[in-house]
Amino acid sequence: MTPEQESTLIEQAIDAKTLSYAPYSAFRVGAAALLEDGTIVQGANIENASYVLGQVFLGNNG
Repeated sequence: MTPEQESTLIEQAIDAKTLSYAPYSAFRVGAAALLEDGTIVQGANIENASYVLGQVFLGNNG
């Protein structure tokens, strides 16, 4: 990864925080990943009141 790509990736991760929805924890999280073809994809946390639904997936993967 070049320094320019790293800088862009950091900027994109910080920008992705604006896409997050965290009304319960107020902890906004953004992420960015650099793919092999140079594409950058963003992700962000989205909280939901259905906490139990998230636990079902984790519980069944143990």
